[in-house]
Amino acid sequence: TIDHHPDAVAYSCNAEIINEEGKTTGQCFEWCDPYVIIKNPRALAGRYFSRHPNGFAPFPAYIYRCSVVKNLPLNSQIAGKYSDFTWLIELSKTGKIVWNSQKLMQYRIHANNDGGIESSKGRFKLLGFLKRNNQAVGQAIINDYRFFLYKKFCKSGASDHQFSTRVITLFHRYLLVYRFKRFFRAETYSYIFYKIGKRFN
Repeated sequence: TIDHHPDAVAYSCNAEIINEEGKTTGQCFEWCDPYVIIKNPRALAGRYFSRHPNGFAPFPAYIYRCSVVKNLPLNSQIAGKYSDFTWLIELSKTGKIVWNSQKLMQYRIHANNDGGIESSKGRFKLLGFLKRNNQAVGQAIINDYRFFLYKKFCKSGASDHQFSTRVITLFHRYLLVYRFKRFFRAETYSYIFYKIGKRFN
């Protein structure tokens, strides 16, 4: 991958997801070409939080150009446990990132995975980071992330008394408006056709 894309600032790969019993349950991301070329922060954020994300390379698979990352410290205060994502966004501002589409590693999902533990504080910090980087990631990504976030909180926030009834109502209103607006977005229909095509391939 480095030989094919020597000018990239970082590289990663796809991974086969396995469960605690060692059975394959899927892959980290979908892509029909040999490489995913991440040219800017908006493209990277879209792989995580767009209306129809196609998945992303696992963080442990990354390798980096030392001359770039030595000047880019990872600050866990920016978004708590989600600061690996914010760090990658900052990295993508310095140059392109390349993912190899082949499943070159296994990514094991188990009960003690850190990714399975939610952090509301970290989630809101991440929203703040995206808002501060509006020009880099785009307003559409911020809206999509809000939808992802509020939908998650509506499912869990009321039951565990994390948020008041008034706040949950505001979340529901945002979700309603978002769902209405997405019918006017071309990507909604392009994704539907993509799924139909994939089913018949």
